[in-house]
Amino acid sequence: MDKNMIGRNAGIVWELLTSRQHTYWSYEELKSATSLSDRELNTAIGWLVRDNTIEMDLDPRTEKERFFVSVPCYYF
Repeated sequence: MDKNMIGRNAGIVWELLTSRQHTYWSYEELKSATSLSDRELNTAIGWLVRDNTIEMDLDPRTEKERFFVSVPCYYF
């Protein structure tokens, strides 16, 4: 797998996360919606986390990781 493919997969995940279908996406939801393999999805998520464009936390109900768009706040 090369950087171009990882970047393309990151773009697929980013499109979903910014689509407003959900505020939060579980790993399973992302995997199902993208049809990416575990390896492809993990590298795409890593790319986006490294770029500080998405964040992860735990769903308080299920205790599973969930992903969401990181929106920077600027105070003036």
